[in-house]
Amino acid sequence: MTAEANSSIPTVAEYLAAVDARYEPITAESEEMPAINCFAPQGWQRVSRQVFPHAFGVWAQPVQPGSNWADNATLLVGRLTGAIDPMTLIRCTATDSRRMPQWHEINYETGTFDGFPSAAITGTYVVEAYRFWSHTRYLLVRSRAGCFWIQLTTTARARTDAAPPPTTKLIVRIPPGAEFTADHETTG
Repeated sequence: MTAEANSSIPTVAEYLAAVDARYEPITAESEEMPAINCFAPQGWQRVSRQVFPHAFGVWAQPVQPGSNWADNATLLVGRLTGAIDPMTLIRCTATDSRRMPQWHEINYETGTFDGFPSAAITGTYVVEAYRFWSHTRYLLVRSRAGCFWIQLTTTARARTDAAPPPTTKLIVRIPPGAEFTADHETTG
């Protein structure tokens, strides 16, 4: 699917701006937020917060000699403020990927993930002479502590062999006393 096929649906950032909502990045040290664990592939290393100060966490494969690229996973977490429609926000998730250069979609799904409204998109895109594989999982988590937007993107050089792409695992839990409100579930 290309950007032209999806041009009427805004990106997540465009939607939030249109409804005057805000996304405030939060870090792992923030209080009153969901407990989030991200498990990167074996051998990947956590990247210093100084490199990506607004990310909740970034993990990367060691850079190979002679290369300026490392397969990586980036976890972004933010508090949402303002009136948002969860279903509309979830529908906007694919647009960010679909606007990537030479986007080729492999899969897109919406529904729930660990009980939270969610979307996931997988595909490839091209930058300069390189094709990259990307998988992004989005979650909308509501609790008494607020509304949180969680995005985990794993990006790797697209492989020409049959090797599987890297796998990251995301686990989200609500801290004790901060009950999850499931009033806006999405369905596949």
